[in-house]
Amino acid sequence: MKPGAPLAIVDGVGVSGEPQTELLRRIWKRHAIRNGAAEEVAQKNADNLEKVAVVSAEREEELLTSAGFERLTPIFRGLSIKGWLAFA
Repeated sequence: MKPGAPLAIVDGVGVSGEPQTELLRRIWKRHAIRNGAAEEVAQKNADNLEKVAVVSAEREEELLTSAGFERLTPIFRGLSIKGWLAFA
């Protein structure tokens, strides 16, 4: 990337097993069921989320900073997803 170029990144964040992450996973499953997903499908998807490698929002910021990005600005937050705008 050219120096000063913007990067928008939206990523899943959370550490499996941590109370906040597990709460958000349960909320997501309940939301899916209330919006028409079969309970078995919602459970399978919730179980699959445990297999996805994600890191905490703090770790994501550390990784972006260590890669040389600056001026990290939060631009999105939704349950277990967070987005940043950063500059090279």
